[in-house]
Amino acid sequence: EFKIIEVNAPDYTPNIYLLEDISQPNGQFNDIVLDHGASLYGYAFDENGKGVADIKVYAQFDPARTNNVRTSFSNLQFSALTDKDGFYQLSGVPTGKILIYAVTEQYNQQKKVDIKFGQNMELNFADEEGFIISGIVTDGEDVLENVRVILISSNGELKLIKTDAQGHFKLYFLPQDSYTLAINWFSQYSNEPTKWPEDTHFKIRRQLKVEKNMKLEIDMQTDTVIDTQTGQMIIGE
Repeated sequence: EFKIIEVNAPDYTPNIYLLEDISQPNGQFNDIVLDHGASLYGYAFDENGKGVADIKVYAQFDPARTNNVRTSFSNLQFSALTDKDGFYQLSGVPTGKILIYAVTEQYNQQKKVDIKFGQNMELNFADEEGFIISGIVTDGEDVLENVRVILISSNGELKLIKTDAQGHFKLYFLPQDSYTLAINWFSQYSNEPTKWPEDTHFKIRRQLKVEKNMKLEIDMQTDTVIDTQTGQMIIGE
């Protein structure tokens, strides 16, 4: 179990440490140096290079310097919303290796940064190379909103978004890889009465090899996923 120490002082940026990283054999701690943090700024873009408004950009700490420990600290909230041009700015961000997320229900981007004391780093989202996976989810007749669409990379990185009111979803700039695609919908997710009995649950799971842009048609009732560009059905695992 990881033991984590959080160090706070008025007017300084909180620091997060693994206990093992600052402990000495004699039971004492290494010196702890507090600073005033750093800042991040940049844009969140869509696939056309246009800024997207109302994206929440926030910092999440990775004290173990791995992807296996992602602890949220209730009193360490560093977040901002993008403006109408997609611009954001975060101040007083702790230095070191940090995960930065840009998310809404229909947008999910993340990046790892190693930020230095006093640095003012530009960090943009969805401006890199990669592929776009988009699609529509239905129950055979009607579109389904609030469907959870989850994509898991071969190294375990996860992206989760929800379909909008028209049943559409879009995942931006994915590296070439073999992904696990998991799609889940419960009748209680809908904002409107539906024909489905209470506690109806649809789920689909597929292996998706991403090496080009793809647009998918997903029918939760018939358990089918079709690549609309090729007309081919993507079969299960």
